[in-house]
Amino acid sequence: MKAQAAKVRHCELFFLRDELRRARDSTLANSEGYLPIVQAIERLGRQLFPCSKPLGLAGIRSDLSGLVRQYHPLEGEPLHEHELSFAQLFYRVREGRNDAVHVGAVARNLTSLSVKLAIILEETLIQMANLDSVKAYMVKEPVIAHGWQRLGLIRQTMLEHSFSYLPYRCDPGEHWQVISSDAIARYLRDASRTRRDLLKKSLRCALVDGLCGAQATTITHDTSLESAVRHFKNGSDFLIVLGGDGCIVGIATSFDLM
Repeated sequence: MKAQAAKVRHCELFFLRDELRRARDSTLANSEGYLPIVQAIERLGRQLFPCSKPLGLAGIRSDLSGLVRQYHPLEGEPLHEHELSFAQLFYRVREGRNDAVHVGAVARNLTSLSVKLAIILEETLIQMANLDSVKAYMVKEPVIAHGWQRLGLIRQTMLEHSFSYLPYRCDPGEHWQVISSDAIARYLRDASRTRRDLLKKSLRCALVDGLCGAQATTITHDTSLESAVRHFKNGSDFLIVLGGDGCIVGIATSFDLM
């Protein structure tokens, strides 16, 4: 008998979705890093279905499958004939996790399956929240660049996280702007100076020296998805989400709104 999903607030759904996102991000550093995703799914199940027994993946399989059928836009069905359904993905992840725990069989394929499972559940949670605003999709607590940071450190941060843009504001009260990987690449190709000297400059000095920043498009967290998409149609690549005090609370790209 299926357990009834507990009533949860929007903030809980976002928290659970963000846990799945962070778990997926951790796999970028470890091709066999399936465990954070599995643990996030188990916590999700315990939060939404506290009465489910037994605990663990086995106890929440049918309950999560029911949620996916109810809320996911594709109802958990495979995208094509060779794609696994949610139920099939869940079964393979559960069995693969058991093999890894009991016999030490860790396979990269298990991580790939776990990532696919997490993406379906993230979309399901968003649909449960039923919010048509950027708040549901934006990246919270974004990494930002500071005027005092050396360009070498900013470049390293962008390479480590595969960022194409970083928001920055050299002084409080200034309009938020963005620095792009393209702008840094062009600046570092200045033939008249050494690469070492350019990387040692602070962002503030580099901007005075010829590094090109770009004016950022700013929105609020309650901006509708339709309005956000319109910004992308008008040529914006990167949206900065501001709180009531003008401080940055998130970022959104077309990738985040997909």
